[in-house]
Amino acid sequence: MLGSLGHAMAREFIALMRDPGSRRILLAAPVFQLVVFSYAATMEIHNADLGVINADGGRWSRELLQRLEAASFVESLIPVASTAQLDELIERRRILLAVHFPADFSRRIEAGQPGQLQMIVDGRRANAGQVAFSYIRTIAADLQMELAETRTD
Repeated sequence: MLGSLGHAMAREFIALMRDPGSRRILLAAPVFQLVVFSYAATMEIHNADLGVINADGGRWSRELLQRLEAASFVESLIPVASTAQLDELIERRRILLAVHFPADFSRRIEAGQPGQLQMIVDGRRANAGQVAFSYIRTIAADLQMELAETRTD
């Protein structure tokens, strides 16, 4: 059975190579897709709106918010007063991601403990959300490293 399948495949390949139109289609379609999809598939995001619930208001939450606002992928930071407002902003696709600072964020950092954030990503835009999540995690890690360096000096 495998032999007859191999013979049929070889016969079809020879017939395909004899026809000039088939050769063009066979080669042109993958090359075209390679060129078009390489420009269409990007893992960068730009002009993202982020929601912010800042229950802390302390020095370190403000510092991290300034760094987020200065990031090249952020269009604007939208203050959010309640979870209901957050739900509405996500539902209307106004924000890609929300960052929630708990009330003890700055106090924990001042005490030498890790500050914890909650990030809420719009699951309908999962790829862009994961990229934005990664960007924010990198910005927070940079701040954490700077804090660790100043404490050891």
